[in-house]
Amino acid sequence: MKYFKSLFFVFILAAAIDVAVFSPSSLLAAPAVSTWNFFVFLDDDCGSASTEINRLELCGSNDFINIVALWFNRSKGVSNIYSISKDADESVISSALLSSAKITPKTSSLAEFERFVTEYSKKYPASKTFITLYTRNSIIIEKSLSVIDKRHVIKDFASTLSRIVSKLGRKIDVFHFDAHNFQCLELAYELEPFVNFLIGSEERIPAYGTPYAGILDALNAQKPADSRRFSFICVSEWHNFYKKYSKHAVRATLSSLNLAEIPMVTEKFNDFLTALQDDLKKPEFKKIFVDSIMKKVRRYLDDKMIDSFDIGRLVNEELMEELIEQRSREYLASITNVTVRNSAYGDYGKIPGTYNSFGVSMFMPLPGADIENYSDLNFVKKTGWKDFLNFFYSFSMQKN
Repeated sequence: MKYFKSLFFVFILAAAIDVAVFSPSSLLAAPAVSTWNFFVFLDDDCGSASTEINRLELCGSNDFINIVALWFNRSKGVSNIYSISKDADESVISSALLSSAKITPKTSSLAEFERFVTEYSKKYPASKTFITLYTRNSIIIEKSLSVIDKRHVIKDFASTLSRIVSKLGRKIDVFHFDAHNFQCLELAYELEPFVNFLIGSEERIPAYGTPYAGILDALNAQKPADSRRFSFICVSEWHNFYKKYSKHAVRATLSSLNLAEIPMVTEKFNDFLTALQDDLKKPEFKKIFVDSIMKKVRRYLDDKMIDSFDIGRLVNEELMEELIEQRSREYLASITNVTVRNSAYGDYGKIPGTYNSFGVSMFMPLPGADIENYSDLNFVKKTGWKDFLNFFYSFSMQKN
């Protein structure tokens, strides 16, 4: 009899365990583990963050890409975090509100960004991390690259990413700046220790913005686990979207950079600068550089930035000297290697049939400026660019 009672209790216990482990309700309670986490930080400085959320909802989260968005709404004093779900209605946000916190004018957007990424990386484990930072108020201001808002310069942002990466235990796989004029070597050098692939634009972002729905549809269709392929698809879908507007004077550039290639850029760029500076000591080469190359090179942001590839291309084509031709070819190859994918539409004419934005810019203001504070950036510490600028301004300013 005792044997049958024991057997009965074993049967009941097994049944209870079976219900607890295999019931549909318990399975639904466990969050799905996606391949990619897509964290979107929306700094609503122009009132269009709600539009961006609705575009994200056209695709929504799934078992490949889990999308979480933070709307940092300083004007209304609130920071809302949404779990992005699929919804075709672009007039209303239907995604679940995960949290809401009051903010003040003194609340640091960088601190909120750091808390957002680290907290939700723990809540939603994934093997890969894709981050978008959306803002329209961040530009090169004087000598510093402002990130997120005007109080924070590039060094502050790099420090924030350093803390995030330390907490995550690995680099950020793909980082995308949905912001004006961010794809520059200064930023790439600063973020290289913390980011594998960097996506951004040398130009201003067009009025429409980023076509998130098309990009996400393509990613979900191809399901790339490889970060390089992932970033390539992002830029390719941008390219496909803006192709239809290519004849309407819209300037739309976007590129993906492989930051693992930065050390090679440093080596080849320094060799290029040494040879170039030697040539510019000769009056005939100096005249070509000032009167032709500097007038033709692609410029951005009110003449503060130039395309880093374009200057090498022009030097290679116009300074007819053996060593600089060799050094410029090697430098151009390094920029080509760092650029995974580049899309450029807009200004047809300088190079027939194309737009000579090649993927990444760098600081070279004209007329010359006081660049002393520029020295703090890693790009300046690792290359001879600031020394070259001082050399160039020493004779170009005299001419002006």
